[in-house]
Amino acid sequence: NKLDATHPCWPFIARQGQVEFGELQAEDGQTLHYRLIKPPHLAAGDTCPLLVTVYGGPGVQRVSNEWIPPWHHYMAGRGYGLLQLDNRGSSNRGKAFEDPIYGQLGVAEVQDQLVGVHYASGLPWVDARRIGVFGHSYGGYMTLMLMLQAPDIFAAGVSVAPVTDWA
Repeated sequence: NKLDATHPCWPFIARQGQVEFGELQAEDGQTLHYRLIKPPHLAAGDTCPLLVTVYGGPGVQRVSNEWIPPWHHYMAGRGYGLLQLDNRGSSNRGKAFEDPIYGQLGVAEVQDQLVGVHYASGLPWVDARRIGVFGHSYGGYMTLMLMLQAPDIFAAGVSVAPVTDWA
């Protein structure tokens, strides 16, 4: 789809944040893919809060070059930066990438998300004192794990329908 004046999204383009893709390294050397969305009207020298939107569980890949859910651009338009990172255990990267979470949920995924947070908190436009995390289902579980394992990093979290009983 050509994104011009005939496209249904055209009236909203000015409200969409700048999207950046990149790679970081997990502690075992595997490549982690991330997507950052910077608020569209952030003035030079200003900072904003960062919202980590996480799923983190098996069977899902969130970082891809595709249409981003409107909620992400809505939040960017409200002045939030957003970070998504596919941690080890995420799908479509092969068995070696998925294996680290087998039998030990909440370890490698949390470490990887923190790699992303440490990177993003060093960006000049991110206010490292205002980092939040949001997740649903396994992402809700990850939100709880991130807040419990790194309470000094996260100022707030929203855990929606977390998996809390593995029975």
